[in-house]
Amino acid sequence: MTFRTKKITGFFLFFVLTATTLFAQADQAKVTDAELNKFAAVFQQMRMMNQQVQQKMAQVVADEEMEIQRFNEIHKAKMDPSIET
Repeated sequence: MTFRTKKITGFFLFFVLTATTLFAQADQAKVTDAELNKFAAVFQQMRMMNQQVQQKMAQVVADEEMEIQRFNEIHKAKMDPSIET
């Protein structure tokens, strides 16, 4: 393959990949105002629930007289197959 052919092929591949990505993003961006409002309401509720659950989990750790940092270290080690616990 000559340099010119490689250059044209590279440009073509770049164009196709970029166009495909932009086309996919355009399809995903079609969100109505109603959907966006519903999403915002649900997302806010989920954030509040997440905060409440995190507080409860922290309380469980504290009730067992354990520090959250140490609990997280042990949990991380337990989840890592390369670390023997």
